[in-house]
Amino acid sequence: MRALAAQKPEVVFWSHPNQGAHYTLNAAIHRAKGEFVAILNSDDAYHPERLADCLQVFRDDPGVAVVTTALNVVDEQGDPIHNRWHERGKAFYREIGDLSLALVNGNLLMTTSNICARRSLFHEIGCFSALRYAHDLEFFLGVLARGKRIHFIDKPLVDYRRHASNTIREEVPNAPSRGWRGR
Repeated sequence: MRALAAQKPEVVFWSHPNQGAHYTLNAAIHRAKGEFVAILNSDDAYHPERLADCLQVFRDDPGVAVVTTALNVVDEQGDPIHNRWHERGKAFYREIGDLSLALVNGNLLMTTSNICARRSLFHEIGCFSALRYAHDLEFFLGVLARGKRIHFIDKPLVDYRRHASNTIREEVPNAPSRGWRGR
């Protein structure tokens, strides 16, 4: 990355001690200079056409604040895996057509890697909350609660990688108890 950043002034490379995903995302958003912000977590992957498809939605509809897409759930090697929970969430959304209700039912958008947003949105509504497991869901719901629009492209353009060290796969007894009311 350092070599790429040295060759291309538009690429900014920086590093800091781990303070949580929300902190890193917020710091990157504050450093961003372009009109749009697309988030890609280190264990996920974009399909080659994802950014062009998302940008086309923004060009076609200036009222859209966030573009998301369908996704593939993959294992450590990138092979597709069936995720019944995700499939049920998508089916529920397709049935009711209400993204707010579908997200309350289950976060079918799954990950911050599924966020492509106008940078100005973060100045309007704020960035990610200091939540260990649900900062993406809280962000999506906050966007909708503030009357902003999320456009969903029903085409899988993100590979969401599931593996043993995903934060969300931590065992509940090892998860911090602050704010957790598990049973």
